[in-house]
Amino acid sequence: MSYVCFNRIAIAGPRSKVLGFRNDAHRRISPSLKELLGEPYVAFSLESLFRKNRLPEPSPDGIPFDWFQVGNDILAGHYFTSRLPLAEGWHGHARIEYRVEVKNYEIYNLLIPVSRAYAELCFVDSQISLDSGEINAMYITRGRCSRWDLPEDCCNAHWQRAAKENGVAKLDDAYEDDSVRSDAEEGMLAEAMAHWDKRVLRALRRRNPL
Repeated sequence: MSYVCFNRIAIAGPRSKVLGFRNDAHRRISPSLKELLGEPYVAFSLESLFRKNRLPEPSPDGIPFDWFQVGNDILAGHYFTSRLPLAEGWHGHARIEYRVEVKNYEIYNLLIPVSRAYAELCFVDSQISLDSGEINAMYITRGRCSRWDLPEDCCNAHWQRAAKENGVAKLDDAYEDDSVRSDAEEGMLAEAMAHWDKRVLRALRRRNPL
C-alpha cells in the first residue's frame, strides 16, 4: 500500500555548517528539465547528500529519486521540495527549513545516516501522513533518533482553532474544508517541531559555546 508524507525539516547549527549543508542539498537541473518542470533546482536532494558524503544507500528501498533524465525520457517520482530563507539569529545559531513531500518514504529514516556526516548540526523532521493524518516529530543528530507523537488532544485543539478562524461552525464540516485542513496541519506540524527546540539548543550550546 502506498502512502504520502509531508515533512517540515529544520537544520540548526553554526552558520558555516548550515550553509555547507544547504549547498550540499541543493541540486541544479539541466535546462531541458528546468523548462519542462518550471524549477531551476531541487532544494533538498537526498541523492546529492548521499552522493557528496559517499553514504551507502539504505536497503531495501534505497533513496527517493527527485527527477532525472535518460535520453529524451524524463523520469520523476513523487518528490516535491522547497526551502525557506536562512534564519541567521535562531537563539544565536543559524537555522534553515525545508518542506518535502514524498511518496512511500519516511524521510527521517534517511536523515539518520545523513546526520552522521554533519555532526555539528541538529535535525528535526516534523511529519504528517497525508493518508492517516498522524503527526510526529523526530530529533536526529549524529546518527541517533528520538521520536515524539503529537497527542490527540493537541490535534483536536488545532482543528478547533482552524475551524473557528475560517468561520466553519461544525467540526465535521471542518474536516472536509481545504482551508481549515491546511491551517490545522500547519499548526500541528509547527507544534511538533517546536517540541524539540530546547533539546536542540542544549546540544548546540554544548558543542558550540557562544
